[in-house]
Amino acid sequence: MKKLIASCIALIFLGLGSLQAQNLFDKVDQALNKVDKASNTADKTKGTSDKVLGFFKKKENAEENFTSINITGINLSNLKKLNEQVETCKGVENTKMKFSPSGSVILVAYEGSAEDLLTAIQEKSKDIFNDEHIEGLDEHAITINLSKGK
Repeated sequence: MKKLIASCIALIFLGLGSLQAQNLFDKVDQALNKVDKASNTADKTKGTSDKVLGFFKKKENAEENFTSINITGINLSNLKKLNEQVETCKGVENTKMKFSPSGSVILVAYEGSAEDLLTAIQEKSKDIFNDEHIEGLDEHAITINLSKGK
């Protein structure tokens, strides 16, 4: 009988110990769930902020990658020819051409510097302009005056 009572008491203590252990595991699981929810919320917030800030970064980078070629004294046929030659230069993504008798512009989406672009254009368009026609070279602008030296 003593063995039976001792065994029952031992089983009761083991049962209580396992209940306390299960309670501890439940608390750890709840804490991990809270951390996981907080992490998911932070990820969603970061994703939203990246989308919002992405609009501003794209505009900034788009402006930085354009080089404008300002040309005075050019006729429409030579402007078209020059535009075609610029489009074939290595590193040029696309161009936009605007013609005006007082001054025309070619906007060039180009990854490199304006100086590199000018060098590439000069190799292909020696029949349109040379060094004496270049009036300015800036970080994102090239100025050419074709009425010079005539």
